[in-house]
Amino acid sequence: MNTFKRLLIAGVLLANSASLVSLSPVLAQIKPDTSSEQPSELQPPPTVTPPVENLQTPVATVSIPNGRVNIILVNQTGTQVIYQVLGEPRQSTLKADTIDTLRQREVPFNLSFYRPDRGPIEVTAEAVKSGELRIIFKRGANLDVDRISLTVQKSGQVFLN
Repeated sequence: MNTFKRLLIAGVLLANSASLVSLSPVLAQIKPDTSSEQPSELQPPPTVTPPVENLQTPVATVSIPNGRVNIILVNQTGTQVIYQVLGEPRQSTLKADTIDTLRQREVPFNLSFYRPDRGPIEVTAEAVKSGELRIIFKRGANLDVDRISLTVQKSGQVFLN
């Protein structure tokens, strides 16, 4: 057999064996990257929600002598106001032109409220004396002044939302 034919046969055999190798399944192991140093651009920044006192200024500050506060609700809307203390099972109704007092409420304290006709409520909060906060509900002129909740922090800061 001449040299040319031998080289040709050898080339065909190599090509066939190469194609057989490429068709055979390859098992690979993927090892997790155990290095603790990863570029910071690949790690998302932690999500931290700032406390409400960093997002807005308090509308009032009341002193909290024993960790409790009296909340005086004054309805000047001309209609009912429905309110609920967060964590309590039932809503209450504050009739038009009436006053109600929530006595000795532990802080932090959250109160939500709305008008049954869904009209806007303008809210004023003022510290009357130590441990006593007055909340005045008035009929809002537009939705820019509408408020739906009040929070009293342990520090005595009062926030409206």
